[in-house]
Parts: sequence; C-alpha cells; structure tokens
Amino acid sequence: MNKRIAALHDALAKVADPILRESLCCLLSHFHPEWGDREPLDVFNRLLAKNLGRAGSRKTGHTDVRAEQIASRREQWTTADLSTLRRGHSDPRGVDVACPIVLAEYADETRVLDGNHRINRWVNENDSRMHDVIIHTIAKAVGFVDLPPDTNDA
Repeated sequence: MNKRIAALHDALAKVADPILRESLCCLLSHFHPEWGDREPLDVFNRLLAKNLGRAGSRKTGHTDVRAEQIASRREQWTTADLSTLRRGHSDPRGVDVACPIVLAEYADETRVLDGNHRINRWVNENDSRMHDVIIHTIAKAVGFVDLPPDTNDA
C-alpha cells in the first residue's frame, strides 16, 4: 500500500467524531499535496480558507481549525434550501457521488465546502429530492496559515 494512503488512513482513524470522519473521507477527492495538504483535516482547512478568500495565489492558504473546534451534524435539505447558499461557481458539470453535501457554519454564514457542482445541477434540473447534508459548526475565530507544497512521496 502506498505510504501516503496508509498515512491518510491512519489520520482518519484518529478522528473521534464519526460525522466529521465521514466528511473528511469524502473531501479526500480534493486532496492536493502540491497545495499543502498532508492530512485529511488539511483539505477541510484549505477549502474553508478558499471559501473565505484566503487560499492565496498558490492555493496553499489554510485555516487552522482543529477537530475539537468542530461540532458536526447531519441533516436533509431540499434543493430549494440548497439553492439559497452562496456557491463558489455556477458550473453544473459532473456526476452525483455518494457523499453528502459538506457545509461549514462560520462567521454567521453557511458555506459550501463540497457539493457546488451537484447543487448547481440539481437547481438547474428543478430537482425535488431531499439531499444528505453534513454541517460543521466552527467554534471560535480561525487563523490562517500557508502550508508549503508537500513534495514528499510519503
């Protein structure tokens, strides 16, 4: 087994909250060592920083949220509810995946971390289904760090 995959698996196993762990597993499709990601929570932090406009020109900006700051819950939302969220783009391309929509509540706003394409597609298609959503509420203010690209083939 690739050492990086084994390290990611080990890091996920240490996440106590099963809902947060599920989101981090889903977010691994966005894992980019060249943008500073080393652990699953790095992906969450990079996507949150991107959503907050702090990813930087090299895309290596991350928030410094720790798992202990995150309260996670599951909900089901209609497409109409999802359509009210501010999304990072309007591109509807792609396919539906088995992962829930991943949202973060921070600074009095609900932010889409993963699921922009799906939401856009469902809105365009006037989809009427209920959709699984995981919401992570971030306690306390976050800081920002720039994580250098990981050039190790760990």
